[in-house]
Amino acid sequence: MTSNCKNYSDTISIPENFPFPYEKPYEIQINFMKALYKTLELSKIGIFESPTGTGKSLSLICGSMKWLRDMKEKQKADLEKLIADEEEEKKKKALNPSSGFSWLTEHEENFEKNLQNMALRDSLDKQVKQEKEFNEMKNRAKTRSKQKKINNQNKAVLQAKNGQEEKRNDSKDENFKDELDLILDDYKSDEEDFKDFDDDDDDNKEDQLTRIFFCSRTHSQISQFIGELKKTIYSDSARVVSLGSRMNLCINDTVLKLGSFQAVNDRCLELQKNKKSTNKSGSKKSKIDSGTKEPYDIEDFGKAGREEKICSYYGARYSIPSAEIIALPYNILFQKETRESFSINLKNQVVIIDEAHNLIDTIAQIHSVEFTDQHVYQSLTQLNNYVNRYKSRFSAKNMLYLRQLINVLTGLQKIFTTKDENAKLENSNGKISFKLSKMWTVVEFMTITKFFNLNFVKLLKFCEETQLEKKLIGFNEKFYPKVDVENEENKGVVKVKKECKNSTENSSSENQPMIKSPIMLIKQFMKALSSPLYDGRIILTIDPTTRSTLKYMLLNPNICFDEIVSQAKSVILAGGTMKPVSDFEQLIKEKERIEYFSCGHVIPKDNIACLGLSTGPTGIKFDFSYNSRDNNQILDELGRQLIKLCSIVPSGLVVFFVSYDYLDKVVNHFKKNSYLDKLNEKKTVFYEPRLSSECDRVFNEYIKAIKKPKPNSRQDGAILFAVVGGKMSEGINFSDELGRCVCVVGQPFANIKSLELQEKMQYLNKTQERGPNDKLPGQIYYENICWKAINQSIGRAIRHQNDYATIVLIDARYCNQSLFALKEKLPQWIGDSFKQESFTYDNSKIMEDLVKFYAAKSKK
Repeated sequence: MTSNCKNYSDTISIPENFPFPYEKPYEIQINFMKALYKTLELSKIGIFESPTGTGKSLSLICGSMKWLRDMKEKQKADLEKLIADEEEEKKKKALNPSSGFSWLTEHEENFEKNLQNMALRDSLDKQVKQEKEFNEMKNRAKTRSKQKKINNQNKAVLQAKNGQEEKRNDSKDENFKDELDLILDDYKSDEEDFKDFDDDDDDNKEDQLTRIFFCSRTHSQISQFIGELKKTIYSDSARVVSLGSRMNLCINDTVLKLGSFQAVNDRCLELQKNKKSTNKSGSKKSKIDSGTKEPYDIEDFGKAGREEKICSYYGARYSIPSAEIIALPYNILFQKETRESFSINLKNQVVIIDEAHNLIDTIAQIHSVEFTDQHVYQSLTQLNNYVNRYKSRFSAKNMLYLRQLINVLTGLQKIFTTKDENAKLENSNGKISFKLSKMWTVVEFMTITKFFNLNFVKLLKFCEETQLEKKLIGFNEKFYPKVDVENEENKGVVKVKKECKNSTENSSSENQPMIKSPIMLIKQFMKALSSPLYDGRIILTIDPTTRSTLKYMLLNPNICFDEIVSQAKSVILAGGTMKPVSDFEQLIKEKERIEYFSCGHVIPKDNIACLGLSTGPTGIKFDFSYNSRDNNQILDELGRQLIKLCSIVPSGLVVFFVSYDYLDKVVNHFKKNSYLDKLNEKKTVFYEPRLSSECDRVFNEYIKAIKKPKPNSRQDGAILFAVVGGKMSEGINFSDELGRCVCVVGQPFANIKSLELQEKMQYLNKTQERGPNDKLPGQIYYENICWKAINQSIGRAIRHQNDYATIVLIDARYCNQSLFALKEKLPQWIGDSFKQESFTYDNSKIMEDLVKFYAAKSKK
C-alpha cells in the first residue's frame, strides 16, 4: 500500500474500527477507510486506487458514512455546547450589569453574538428536525397499507404523469388535440426576467448540512452502489436518494413517447402549467414515502412512483434537502445548468466520483456536441415547413427569432458543402472522392459563418421559453408522418426515407437513423459556441462513405471540474486503475490539497505474476510500433508465441489487441499461415465483435467452451481475441478460469494524425507546465491515454481473494524503460508483481517460469 496521507494523529482522531458488513475486513480495506476518513476530515482532494474485487465500493460507503455520522455528532455536540455557553454568559451578565459608556461596546458585541447564536440554533434545529422527520417517515412507511390514499394536492402531478388529465380519441394526436397547441406562444421580451416554472420551493434553499454526493458514469453502476449500501448497517438509517432525468423517472408513458429529453421536459412543465400545479406540493408526500424502507436506486424510484401513482422525478428532487447520500450520474454533476435545475449546491459537501479513471475525457465528452449534415437538413426542412404554415399567426418577435434560427441552419448547411481540391483521394476502384477534415477556433468559425452578428443567449432563451422543440415534434408528427419508428425502445430514433440533399448526396449510407427533433443538437451546439472562446474547437469531417459531421470539442475540462472542487468540502476520485495520475494533478489547481492512496490486491502475492516479452520463441524482437507491426516476421513470431502460451495456460486466455483493424489483420495473417488452425487445436478461438450487441453472445460461448468442453476434446479451454478500449476491456470481468492469463499485444497509442488529438496536445503544451524531464504536457497526455487503456484491460483479471492469473505484456517497449518508470504507470498491485527477469531473461526462461507458476497452482 502507498499513501501520502501524513500522520495527523496530533490534530485529528482517526477511528480504528469501521462498521464493515463482514466480520473481519481485509487490512487494505481498513487502510482505505482510514485514509478516506482522514482525507474528508482535512477537506482534501483524494485520488484513491483500489483494485476491482477488493471491496472498493463498501470501503467508500463505510469510510465516508462513518466520517459523516461522526462529524454530525461532533457538530451537534459543539453546537449544544456553544449555545449552553452563550446562555451561561447571559446569566452572568444579568447578575453583573455594565455601567457607564461601556454598555455601548457591550451592546455591539452582544448583537454580533446573538446573530451567531441564532445561526447556530438554526443549524441545530435543522439537523434535529431532519432526524425526527426521517424517523417518522420510517415508521409511517412500515405501517401504512398497500392501498395508499392519494393526497388531493397530488392529483395535478399524478394526472400529468399518467395522462389522465385529457382523454384522447386519436392515439397519433394524443399530445396535440388541437392544432393550436402547435403554434408558438407570443414571446414577450428578451429583457423580461422569466421565472422558471420549474424552480423549487423553499425546501431547497441553501443550508449548511453536509451530504455525500456519490457519482458514477452510468445508472447501472449507481444501482450497484445502492446494492452495496444495502449490505451495510447504514441501509436502515441512511437517507438516500438517486437522481435521474425525466426520461429516467417519468411515469407518464404518453409523455415519454415524445422521445427527446427536451421535449419530455417541455411537455412535463406544460402539463403542470395547464393544471396550475406551480408548487408541486403533492410531490412532497412522495419525498416522505419513497425510499424509507431501504435505499432506492433509479429503478426503485420509478417503480415506487408507478405503484404509488406519484411523480418519481419530483419525488427524488424534493428528497435532496433531507438526504445524506445523493447518488447521481456524471451528466448531472458535471453540467452546471443541470445541477442548478436540481437545486444542487455543492458548498460544504463531499463529492465521491467512482470509476474516475477516464474522468477527464468523460467531462470533455459531456460538453462536446456532434451532429451530421442530415441533422441540419432535417432541422431546416422541419423549421421551414413550420414557419410557412403558421407565419401569418406568429408575432413579429417570434418571426424575428425563427428567421435567425433558419439563418443559423443555413449557415451550417453551407459549412457542409466545403470542398478542398487538395483533399481528393482515389479509392481502390479508381473512383475519385473527397475526404476532408477541417478545424477552426470558435472565433474563426463564428467569423466565417457570420454568427457573431447573432446573440445565441437570446436565441436559446427564445427556444426554451416557447418550447420550440416540442412544437416541432408535434407539427412533424401531425403533418409529415413519413417516418418508420424502428422500435419503441429506441425512444425517438426514427428512420427518414428521404436522402439528405447536400454535399454527401451520393453517400452509400441510406436510411440513416435520425432523432425526432435534431434541433436539440443545434441548440446544444449554439450553447457550446457561447462558452469561453478559447476553450473549444470546431471540427468538420466530410466523408462520402459515411455521414459528414460537425463537432464542437471541449479542450479544457478543468473549468468544469474546478466548479466542483472550488465549492465542495472534499472531493474523492476513486477507481480500480487510476495510474498514471499526472493528468488528474493537472485538473487540480490547489496541489497542496491532493492526497494519494493506492493499495495492493487482497490476493496472496504468489497468485499473480506480471511480465514483459521483448522477444519471441525464436528470438525475433517484438516491435509492435506503428511502422513495424505489419511485418510478417513479427506476426509469425506472435503466432508462435500465442501457440506456446496456449500450451502453458490452463482454461481461459484473453489477448488484447490495439484496435479492431489490427485484430482483423492479425487474424487474416494467422489464417493464411496455419497459425489459427494450430491455436484451435489447443483452445477454441473467439473474437470480440465490433457490434457491442453481439458481445454478450460471444462471451457466453467463450464461457461455455471453458466450463463445458466437448466430450473427448483435446482442447483445453478457449482463447479470446479482444480489443483495448472495446466493451470486453471495460464491462466484462475475466475471473477464475475465464482469465488465467491476460495478454496485451503492443501499446494502444491513439492516432497521432487525428486533428482532435493534435489540437488537444497543442493546447496542453500552451497552457500547462512541462512535466518531469522537461516532457511536454501534450506528450504526457498522449502517453497517459495509452497506459490508462492498458491498465483497464489487464485489470480484467483477478476478481477475488482466491483468484490467480498472469499478465503478459508483449512488446519490447515495455522493457525498454526502468522498472521504476514502468511501475509508475501500472496499478500498484500489478506493478509490484512485475518480474525483474523480464528485463534480463530470454523467452524460454520466462516461459519456464510460467510453467512453474501454473504447476504450483494446480497442486493447491
